[in-house]
Amino acid sequence: MSLGMGISRIGRIVTVAGMAGVLVAGLGMPLAGHAAGNHGRAVRNHGHALPPNSHDWVVVSVAGASAPTTMVVERGPKSPEFTVAISSTTTLVRRFNGKSDPSELSAGDHVQITAATPVVAATTPATTTTTVAGAAPIIVATAIKDNSIQVAFTQINGRVLSVGRDLTQMVVRVTANEGANAAIRRGNIATVDTTATTVVTLTGGKPGTMADVRPGMVLTFWGLSNREGHIVFVPHDVTQLLASSANTLTKAAPNDNTPK
Repeated sequence: MSLGMGISRIGRIVTVAGMAGVLVAGLGMPLAGHAAGNHGRAVRNHGHALPPNSHDWVVVSVAGASAPTTMVVERGPKSPEFTVAISSTTTLVRRFNGKSDPSELSAGDHVQITAATPVVAATTPATTTTTVAGAAPIIVATAIKDNSIQVAFTQINGRVLSVGRDLTQMVVRVTANEGANAAIRRGNIATVDTTATTVVTLTGGKPGTMADVRPGMVLTFWGLSNREGHIVFVPHDVTQLLASSANTLTKAAPNDNTPK
């Protein structure tokens, strides 16, 4: 069942006696919190309070890129932090239910958490919560939905504002997207993670790489994107467009189950 509290990648453990009421009261509702992701970058609104009635948690940190691991979450900057255990049987999905994994979690992500029934007896092995004096509660997650990340609806056109000297990052202003479900709104600035070997198809079909990209160019591409951080982690099918086509989207991203 779902808990109504926020979670970050890894947190502290409190006594079950003190937590039982909170956990039981939250059963049947998703958790909300903050966490730090394996991408090594906190999103811009990391630590902010969540909207009223939101069932999300904000991720504070994530211990590892693969299960088993833990993450720490919280409801907001002044709320308690909770440690969430992620096992090999925990189901992780993206915003539109595509399969995910711990490596896609980032600090600042909004996640919903479903956990097993809380353990009440202090002598019971830790399966959902555990009792350790002076520590914070560990919640064993059966399912986690990261509402901040998606592949579906991530196709964007963007005008290049800058390219890093080492070609590992590009900044664009979004000029067209896939509408209401898009990860990054039109007019927003997005950070795009690249490499020196990222393939870029230039006008006329000429093959190129990030070394050929210049400020002012208009590009279209899709990739695993973070709504809170305005980040595209892995851009695919990067193609140069004519300036006159900047505001017209002619392609669509694949479904959310597509690997990042």
